Amino acid sequence: MNQHEMNLIHEVAVGLKKGGLTRKGKDNNLKADLQKRGTAIEDFCAAMVITTDHEYSLGDAKATELAALEKGVKDYWMIAKDMAYKTWKDICEKEADMLLPVQRAKKVTTSKLGIYKAARDKQEAESREAEQELNRREQEIEAFKLAEEGHAPEVVEAIMEQAAESNVQMAPSVPELKGKTSFKVGYEVELVPGQLYSLPLDILVPTTKGHVKAVLAKARAQAQWTGGKPIPGIKITQIQKAKTRSS
Repeated sequence: MNQHEMNLIHEVAVGLKKGGLTRKGKDNNLKADLQKRGTAIEDFCAAMVITTDHEYSLGDAKATELAALEKGVKDYWMIAKDMAYKTWKDICEKEADMLLPVQRAKKVTTSKLGIYKAARDKQEAESREAEQELNRREQEIEAFKLAEEGHAPEVVEAIMEQAAESNVQMAPSVPELKGKTSFKVGYEVELVPGQLYSLPLDILVPTTKGHVKAVLAKARAQAQWTGGKPIPGIKITQIQKAKTRSS
């Protein structure tokens, strides 16, 4: 990519920064030219053969041209991407500001609902346990009466066992809460400093794409640092990574 083209890219970038382009024709021409060059150079490189030192030099020159073209394409889109990101970020901030009081109100409301429901459920559970205890005692009294009346010990023992294992389903003493808000048990977790090496294997095994990506990134960095030293559970393949300067 020559200096004239680089200057044109800079001019387009400046125009975008100022909020518009007064020479939009140049922008369109540059975009079309970059697109055309990318397609043409791909076909050229696909047909290129390197079997001699001279052909290697020609290939290296083409790699330098590719690096410059790649930079040109990235520079062409950089300002537009930056503007789009800033616009997206601004929209997200405005959305967050608008949502903040709603989310705070929602948190307060569901907290109050949860506190009331927990107290109500506790009261219901205590009432149910009290009824079951009363039912157990009544069965024991019945067993004592049968024993006093001279009934067979097996009958008395069976009633006593039934009383001990009694877990009669009681009808709810209060009506069921109705509404569209439901609650379920959840858990908040955090890593404990100094105890990370005691984490169980089933927690450490990656199960999501993000987790896998993070593990591979760490393994790649370690392999680079150690010169490809084996890592249990990781397949390491040595490759050649090319880096070509654009100028």
